[in-house]
Amino acid sequence: MTEKKTIGLHKKILNEARKIFDNYKISKNEHQIAKPFITVDPDDAKDLDDAIYIETDNSKNNPGGIVLFVGIADVSFFVKPNSIIDIEALKRGNSTYFPDKVIPMLPEDLSNNLCSLKENSPKKVVVVKMHLDHKGYKIKHEFIRGIITVEKNYSYKNFEAFLSDCKTKKKYSVYKRALNILKRSPHLKNRLNLNLAEKKISISSEGYPTKLFEKKNLKSNELIEMMMVLAYLCVSQTLSQSITKYVSRYHETPDKHALKDLNTFMSLNDLATIRGKQVTSNSFNEL
Repeated sequence: MTEKKTIGLHKKILNEARKIFDNYKISKNEHQIAKPFITVDPDDAKDLDDAIYIETDNSKNNPGGIVLFVGIADVSFFVKPNSIIDIEALKRGNSTYFPDKVIPMLPEDLSNNLCSLKENSPKKVVVVKMHLDHKGYKIKHEFIRGIITVEKNYSYKNFEAFLSDCKTKKKYSVYKRALNILKRSPHLKNRLNLNLAEKKISISSEGYPTKLFEKKNLKSNELIEMMMVLAYLCVSQTLSQSITKYVSRYHETPDKHALKDLNTFMSLNDLATIRGKQVTSNSFNEL
């Protein structure tokens, strides 16, 4: 495609996104999910696409249980199949993150505005509501489409205080209890938990890298990760029980040469080796 055609296509996409943004109005008949949702994201995030809410399950048959709500921005309401925005998003595949900027998969009128769950702004979402018992077993789940209004946008660092042992932070005490329940949930024990610190690069105003440092793994990161994994599990279970065709992620087994190198290292350090047929998330977690 020539540069002139590319510029013209991008202009059409941005115009279409602007039209969607300008014409969207929330209907009075839309279902309001009246819960004080919050978001927990990196402090520099702009596209806030998921929100959470946790409450105690007050039903008599689930003592000590909790109810988890995970709301995902309903992008499908705005981006229709085979539309010019959908075709461009398919080409990009995902948003691309750089240390100092993001090239979004969707135009910013959608990704950073209509589909960004900013506080005090009603937004369309798909919510998965999950009931867990005190041991972390999922009793049931359901999906709800509707409107939520996020009460507060937190950074991971700011929300960490509510999950700490500080007695003055009682507002989110059920979130702290939920973290402990999720840690022992049998549904999450098989997830690959490498616990590797994420690297972050500081960029100067001139665009040059100035510092490389590790981001700390916080309890707030862990809470969001486990809630998302559980939400994905609910999606998978629901789709696998339907006749709808869907795309799922597939993880291939490690390369046999890489596994051989790993086992050489293991044996030299008097550690048990991993056989090809025993390659599981659990075996790597134990290692």
